[in-house]
Amino acid sequence: SSHLLMGRFAWLVKHIVPFAMGIAQTALASALCLLLCASPPAEGQDLLQQLETARRSALSAPSDSSARVELAQLLLLIGDPSGALEECRAALAIQPEFAQAHYAKGLALAALGQPAKAAGAYENALRLGLNAPKTHAALGGARMELRDYGGAVEAYQAAVQMDAGDARLWSLLGGAQLTAGKLEAALRSQREALRLNPRLAEAERGLARVFVRMERWRDAAAHFEAALNIDPLLIDARYGLARAALKSGDIDYGRGMMRRFQQEKALADRLAQVKAALQKTADRGRRSALLTNAAALYLKRGELEKAEWECRRACALNPRQTAAWTTLGAALTAQNRLTEARKAYAQAAGLEPDLPEAHAGLGLVSLAEGRLETALRHYETAARLDPKRLEPRMKIGEIHLRTGAYAEALSAYEKAVQLKPDHAPAHHNLGMALARLDRGGEALSAYEKAVQLSSEPAETLFLIGELHRRAGRVASAEEAYLRAASASKRAETSAKTRRLLAQLYAQTGRLEAALGHARQAVELAPNDARCQNALAIVCFRLGLKEEAETAIRAALRLDPDNPSYAEGLRRIIGSE
Repeated sequence: SSHLLMGRFAWLVKHIVPFAMGIAQTALASALCLLLCASPPAEGQDLLQQLETARRSALSAPSDSSARVELAQLLLLIGDPSGALEECRAALAIQPEFAQAHYAKGLALAALGQPAKAAGAYENALRLGLNAPKTHAALGGARMELRDYGGAVEAYQAAVQMDAGDARLWSLLGGAQLTAGKLEAALRSQREALRLNPRLAEAERGLARVFVRMERWRDAAAHFEAALNIDPLLIDARYGLARAALKSGDIDYGRGMMRRFQQEKALADRLAQVKAALQKTADRGRRSALLTNAAALYLKRGELEKAEWECRRACALNPRQTAAWTTLGAALTAQNRLTEARKAYAQAAGLEPDLPEAHAGLGLVSLAEGRLETALRHYETAARLDPKRLEPRMKIGEIHLRTGAYAEALSAYEKAVQLKPDHAPAHHNLGMALARLDRGGEALSAYEKAVQLSSEPAETLFLIGELHRRAGRVASAEEAYLRAASASKRAETSAKTRRLLAQLYAQTGRLEAALGHARQAVELAPNDARCQNALAIVCFRLGLKEEAETAIRAALRLDPDNPSYAEGLRRIIGSE
């Protein structure tokens, strides 16, 4: 029934509400915030199939108003409010006093930016008996849009009275009370929301906003920070934290947050532009393209579930839009849901067999699954279809490196460098292929070029050190390792570099310096047996028997089948 469908997609709160309007209090967002109790659709659930089933049901029973409302709610789900409104009107033509149809009509009108008409629809739903928290909250949202803040508070209070255990309702009430200037009441409501759900980021942000109005800057900063700890992508909370920190005198921290806000704001602004464009168009194809754009932006921000959902909505609106399917494939691949990702990319390839993005995506899925021959075939197809595309060349080179086909890898990376001469990873990987072919001088030149171009050159510097060490150029190896250690932003790379510095210094008799690097390596990577072994060797040579034994035993625990470690332990114990 209609009620079951509304409940089944309650999880929209998480995925659609932040995107639907782009502000905290809106008619649609408030209504959807009430749909909180159900789980998301099962993994891989086919919205297209659901939509077709609902359409067939509505067509096969033209006098069934419930079927029309169910279809309307699905259309709302995928982002087609115009279609939803049409179905609601058809349902009301059949049954004028169908409360659920009036409620769904309100949702559609809210999504179309018509809060006054939405409020009227919600009031009709209440008058006809749909006296539920979601209806009152939807009405509260519409009144917020109409700047009837007293009426909004009244509506949210009615919702809270019906379901006092719903944290989001309390937070919505607190937001309305704040806007109406009722600061103490807003404070109580947001605190109640957090008592009910301490992980509700919206309530932390709402509480922070109350403190801003009270000019309690330190309290505001603390709660903005708490909101960001729950949801790091609350851009407006980042700005609020920066402002509150500056106002409370924490200048350096505030400036740092403001810089970070400015960096994050570019994507947020682009999302806002997409939301604004959605408000202005009812065309299904255009809305599908806009939702795909939104998904791509969410993907860049690392919000994978939101990216996936917007893609699924886009695909349901326009099943022939290949960009929606390939972006969906990328979102699923990033979540390691490879079977679903392959289906999405295959759908795109079925629609457009010569689509390079589809073949590149299928290559990525196959590579992640370890099916290297299949991956190579897809990447070669992508490279043939789009010779100027960099990614397939890089992946072709990677596959050939992994399979030992170094000459073929070299050819792929040479083409990658030609395509994008300022791409540091292409020069880095070119160096790796040259090194495997024992062309050390050319490899060194490629590595040095990568270092010049890279903002994170530690791994390349490490490989330069390795080239010099293997060639017996100890001083040059030492210099490269030290540069790598200072440039490293990853503990793994830094630990590896410190370990090799320790070995290099130990080989040249500089044991005290070797000890410092070995200890740092173990501190950075205590579960790396090679680091523990390096420390054991240096300690043994310096006569630090107890530390040497502790380290070699740690190495053996991590790699119990290594005969060198077992022999090392026997030597250390036997020397006592």
